[in-house]
Amino acid sequence: MDFTFLGGKLLTFPEKKQILIDRQCKLARTDGLLMGGIDVLKKEVMVRDIDRKYDHPLAEIVQIASQYKSEIVLEYDKYRINAKSIMGIIAFNPSAGMNVTISADGSDESAAVDALEKFLQCE
Repeated sequence: MDFTFLGGKLLTFPEKKQILIDRQCKLARTDGLLMGGIDVLKKEVMVRDIDRKYDHPLAEIVQIASQYKSEIVLEYDKYRINAKSIMGIIAFNPSAGMNVTISADGSDESAAVDALEKFLQCE
């Protein structure tokens, strides 16, 4: 795969997905996340104060997302992050007050979206 970019960093993960992150840690491109079909389940939630309720909230997001077979993406503004990628979640850093869209595509998408919604809203 060939990438052309200025001042960015190409990250490769064990699951053979590559993510190009620019200087501001914005996700520029992901391989394997083909979500854009009409059957994608999306839900917008406001992030509560997860730093106060959970000991390691970023790692816990990845653990929750990894329990499901569906492809799960968190979106905020121009950012699109694979919820199963710890590096992506660290760069994304969801914090209190953010309106995040959870998108899931797969056989267990509804359960995945519900679990992440409950976590981000501290329920």
